[in-house]
Amino acid sequence: MTFQHTTSNELYLYGNALIISSNGGYTFNCIDIFNEREDGVINKFRTNDGSYAFSTTKNDIWFGNSNYGRSVKILSSKDSLYKNYPYYSINPIYIENSKLKVIEMYYDSVLNFNIKEVDIYNALNKYSSKNELICPYKHISINCKKEPEIVRVILDSKDSYLPHHIYLEKNEFYNFTATVYLEDNFNIENSDLMFSLNNFDHTKLNINKTIDRINRKIDYEISINDQGNLNNQYEPGKNLELRNLVTTFNGLNYKCLLNDKRNSHSHDIEQTLPNLIIYSGCPPFQNISVVFDEKYYKGCPYKNGIPCVFYEDSIDPIFQITDLITNTTANFTGFYTIEAIAGGTKLENIKDYSYSIKRKVNPRANAGNLKLIWSPSEAFSTNPSMMTLEKNQISFICSKGSPCKKVFPTKFFGSTVYFLKFRMSSNKVNQSNSYCKFSIDFIIQLYGVPLDFTTSTYILIGGLAIFILFTILLGLYMVHRQLRNIKISDSYSFDNDKKYI
Repeated sequence: MTFQHTTSNELYLYGNALIISSNGGYTFNCIDIFNEREDGVINKFRTNDGSYAFSTTKNDIWFGNSNYGRSVKILSSKDSLYKNYPYYSINPIYIENSKLKVIEMYYDSVLNFNIKEVDIYNALNKYSSKNELICPYKHISINCKKEPEIVRVILDSKDSYLPHHIYLEKNEFYNFTATVYLEDNFNIENSDLMFSLNNFDHTKLNINKTIDRINRKIDYEISINDQGNLNNQYEPGKNLELRNLVTTFNGLNYKCLLNDKRNSHSHDIEQTLPNLIIYSGCPPFQNISVVFDEKYYKGCPYKNGIPCVFYEDSIDPIFQITDLITNTTANFTGFYTIEAIAGGTKLENIKDYSYSIKRKVNPRANAGNLKLIWSPSEAFSTNPSMMTLEKNQISFICSKGSPCKKVFPTKFFGSTVYFLKFRMSSNKVNQSNSYCKFSIDFIIQLYGVPLDFTTSTYILIGGLAIFILFTILLGLYMVHRQLRNIKISDSYSFDNDKKYI
């Protein structure tokens, strides 16, 4: 009987060997060798955090765990009530709470199916008793930190177990200690808890082992370090690099899994081996916001909740990062750039600048023919649009030909008002400090911009034209009124002359 090459998640069948790859086929480990005469062809299997289950062409269900040993038959087709029906088949669905869900399908005039549960631990207990398995260690205790900043969830820090996963920002460390308490009849010198990463490209693993022969225990100090060599920045939670820290123990078997299950309610016992998922990149659940001092909301031409600034003054926005897990907010302390991206004389008619306009109105190093709208009060020579928390003042220039220079007063003899939309971004400029890319747009009211010569001329000509027109109309009105008075006077004189005749 031959085996077919079947793939599902991380499991592969090659010949009669069941192999696993935790890195998409980059490396493989053989976890079981099957007896062809007994097991037949493997049709279906599933994986779940190191555990797997599969069915065979004989409709037997097998379970295994890549950490604890070989595959174990936990359900035989001989035990099924439907085994004699036509087209009978059984397949595992998923593993949950130590129960394996399986689906049985059979044909009885119509296609029927049945969902059942298989107690994995009960089956493993029978297997361990039959084979007289002894776990090489009594239990494993974990001492670690589970701050929300690194695990991105709220966990009970008193429980002695590793979190399911952690997030490492650029060059961050995560340290924990694992203590193995050995069985009395096992040689402590030959006992070892082995840690491995599926990929060392971006993560470094350091392990310090200390043997306590008196108390028959071994301490492992583990340090996981992000190497800081990811090439790009991303928004929080996007495009994270995944690493798996996998742990095994020499002589490990399913009796250890049963021991951990038995002690799962104790706070100093680790339920399973200390495996860990490591995400490198920008941790999720972070938001950026911009805040302004209260003074920027006073005396504004428009009372619309948008901060305003007089042309001759400067404005200093503060950018803050809010952690949505801990509900804490802190100032953004890295490098970022500011760019004017849109503008308009009214809030409702703000229009985006074209690419060419943005290159002219924003400060750039070694660039000519600029028509700057703004400039940092303290500019970096390498990148004039780059700013920091300490150097965050924006001054306004409104050079000749810039959009904010060609603005008419909102009222006759009133102030000029121009709405500016800026974009803050930490992309690329803060790459040496963080994997996170933050960006946010904000709008300000700029008022009191001096009129340029063309605008002043237009206003002067317009005002003069209005004055001349008003003078002409007033003169015509006065002439018309004078003529009317003369006509009335002449009519009165004519009536008096008739009276005397």
